[in-house]
Amino acid sequence: MSEGTKNRAFSLVELLVVLTIITILAGLLMSALQVARTKALEISAINDVRQLALGIAMHKQSRPTLPASSADAAEEDVDALLQALGGSASGIRLDPWGNEYVYIRSDRYGDPGAVCIKDKNGEPYNPDTFQLYSKGADGRRDPNASDKSNADNIWVDVTRGRIVRFSAIQEGS
Repeated sequence: MSEGTKNRAFSLVELLVVLTIITILAGLLMSALQVARTKALEISAINDVRQLALGIAMHKQSRPTLPASSADAAEEDVDALLQALGGSASGIRLDPWGNEYVYIRSDRYGDPGAVCIKDKNGEPYNPDTFQLYSKGADGRRDPNASDKSNADNIWVDVTRGRIVRFSAIQEGS
């Protein structure tokens, strides 16, 4: 090697520092992508529930009652609901997490097996209409409205005319 030429190689420490920085940045990117994916699934469920709720409203305008399903089902099964709604909600059966949407008419709230979500006073939400919701990412729900398993459920709040995560109802907003 001549006096004017220096060895320009990277040291092992420099390579390890660069690899560490790349790993940290990749980890941050993965967590950001997971948050975006979760939000996209929630938006998809909100849109599905909105479409089902619009179908129910259209059905109610043309007929005096809410759509029903099989007489032996405490929780109205989604297939029968979709059949009653016809083309207005075609193709919507499962939420983005692979769970069936839950539809319960108010006259069926007391039926055995119906998991009707109730407020802290034991009164059902949407007492004169229906409950329609996705069980959310965890696929669980509990009749006790304050239960944490309901927080991620996508819910039709008929009283306020909105579709929200159930945690917004739990918080009273």
